[in-house]
Amino acid sequence: MKFFSKFQKTLGAFNVHLRPNASSTCLGGCVRQRRAGMAQQQAMTQQQAAQQQTLSQQQAVDQQKLDAYKRAFEASMEGKGYSVKW
Repeated sequence: MKFFSKFQKTLGAFNVHLRPNASSTCLGGCVRQRRAGMAQQQAMTQQQAAQQQTLSQQQAVDQQKLDAYKRAFEASMEGKGYSVKW
């Protein structure tokens, strides 16, 4: 009996209950909760990666527009006899 109470205290530290059907419910619920948390974290990570990729693509498009403007401006100014340095 003494061993059982010591064992029960040890299990209590890990939130495991020795009642019928309670341990399976607690453990199953804990596992489901952990998996849900992991899935949510993975979804957030994927969302952040998608946002970063969208930002990178937008920056690339903006840089291409700026480069095209600079080339056109330089060609226009050189056509008028001016020298343009960037």
